Amino acid sequence: MKYSIENKGTGVVMFRVFVPEGMAGSFLEFINRKQHEIINNDATLIKQLSQLKGENYFIKKQQAILDSFRELQPLDLPKNSIISEVNKKLKVLGFADTSFDQVSMILTKNKCFRSK
Repeated sequence: MKYSIENKGTGVVMFRVFVPEGMAGSFLEFINRKQHEIINNDATLIKQLSQLKGENYFIKKQQAILDSFRELQPLDLPKNSIISEVNKKLKVLGFADTSFDQVSMILTKNKCFRSK
């Protein structure tokens, strides 16, 4: 089975699923069963799914990471400490879904850890 997910920040997410023809009926039955479970039992999951972030969210998150890094840069902390502190600050700023690895990747991609 293969799938792709497309989210353009419009409030609608498109799922494209490729399953073998012999499994299509079972797959649709599974999706239908899960839909009823969600609607009948777990309204919080629907709320979580509806909070998918748009492109603007990711731009703001990257900017917050870079701004936080610039504030900490003069302290001359070790790389892991800076990443950890930036990640803590992001949680306070409302980007609670950001991991240590994501912060590290964004800072590295933006060449923040180049030696002087």
